[in-house]
Amino acid sequence: MRYLRPAAALLHPDELAVDQVLLLDEERRIQAWMAPEDCPATAIIEEFPDEIWAAAPRLLHAHLESYDAPSADWPRSNFAEWAAALLQWRIEGQGCLSAENAAAASLRELHARGCGFVLASTSEQGAAQVHAPDGLVLESWPELFEPDPAQAEACMARFLADFPKVRGVALHAPFSVSPELARLACDWASAPGRYLSIHLGEHEDERTLLAEHSGPLAELMRLRGR
Repeated sequence: MRYLRPAAALLHPDELAVDQVLLLDEERRIQAWMAPEDCPATAIIEEFPDEIWAAAPRLLHAHLESYDAPSADWPRSNFAEWAAALLQWRIEGQGCLSAENAAAASLRELHARGCGFVLASTSEQGAAQVHAPDGLVLESWPELFEPDPAQAEACMARFLADFPKVRGVALHAPFSVSPELARLACDWASAPGRYLSIHLGEHEDERTLLAEHSGPLAELMRLRGR
């Protein structure tokens, strides 16, 4: 057993424990938090007086593909310009990492920065096959992207056939998923033990498109035949 004492530990969002000792077993699993006076007399307490500890962050809607996209050079005046640059880069596909290698690189960087759990929404097959580094828990849900209402049932049928045991599904942004497909996904996720992840209006361009069917993102969708 190891006995570790930081200056403080954030046990819950509203509970900061001061002068508590963390008890770890041989497998580095947490057994208990305890007051120093409750530790065995033979315990060797390792001191970390300048540190405040918290649970590792959880990233609950990650896109792990396109790790090497040169986004620092892309226009940033609005989301639609950024999205157009990403789409063009993916279409050209020259010298970019495979989906699997890009996802692995993303996970390595998240792990190096202390992330403990990632829920990934994956739209490319290779990204779904990647394994997380030790110490990082990964759960991968397929992402549905199909704006054509006539293809809603076929898209849902492919999802059910390809992922019979998955416990969650992700919908892409509302402008790229038809209401028919959204209803099918919500019906599937209504069963106990199933979950649904969805983009909402994250950017001003998205909110304008959803509310008014106009703006730079609406124009981008029209240019791409959506």
